[in-house]
Amino acid sequence: MNLKILVLDDDHVFRKNLCKAIVGRGHEVWAAEKPSDALRLASELSFDAAFIDMNMPEMNGIETLKELKELQPSVMGIILTGYGSIPDAVTAIKTGGYHYLTKPTDMAEIEKILKTAAEEKSHGE
Repeated sequence: MNLKILVLDDDHVFRKNLCKAIVGRGHEVWAAEKPSDALRLASELSFDAAFIDMNMPEMNGIETLKELKELQPSVMGIILTGYGSIPDAVTAIKTGGYHYLTKPTDMAEIEKILKTAAEEKSHGE
């Protein structure tokens, strides 16, 4: 199943590589460098999943996820961080996050998450 995915990360190289990997697996992807850009996209388009960097200018990933969930309650938010912590992971999930991953991110793990997301989406339709 084809998913519509938002990738929000201020690291250009990581964002580009993640987008390329997602497109290579047959999904549609939109990229944003700043939370404000991602939230603007989310006000115009509907996404199935969103990969959100934890540490960014403007607001952190959990704050961005919270605003994104207000716009799109069904979006599956996946927080990405280079500095994983259990309290952040718990907060991300309590905020409505679908998953919490540390960088560098294993592509097999991302594939597994996207497969599960696609299965959940197809059961919901």
